[in-house]
Amino acid sequence: HALSSGKAETIVKLYDEDAILLATLAAKPLKTQEERLAYFTGLMRKPKLKATLNEEYIRRLDEDDAVVSGIYTFGFEESGKTVEVPARYTFVFEKENGRWMIVEHHSSKVPD
Repeated sequence: HALSSGKAETIVKLYDEDAILLATLAAKPLKTQEERLAYFTGLMRKPKLKATLNEEYIRRLDEDDAVVSGIYTFGFEESGKTVEVPARYTFVFEKENGRWMIVEHHSSKVPD
């Protein structure tokens, strides 16, 4: 839902200050809110950006920790053509002050 908002700031607010993001389209780990903001700002510039959830698996580890993993597909236009990037993902969430925050996020292209 945050991705469809079109606002990078909305997405970044879901991440804990100390979170690590291994993003689908980034070459290095994103360790600060500024790095995550720059990544998502660039992503938001892609025309017709969307993400489709294909599979989702949720595991509640305890009252304050959960892992969500699965497959999603990013879609966008590039040079007038539709590009689809199927990706695997894992999110680790930690409840902080009653709010679920992303503390780890790994996303990588599904191998051909």
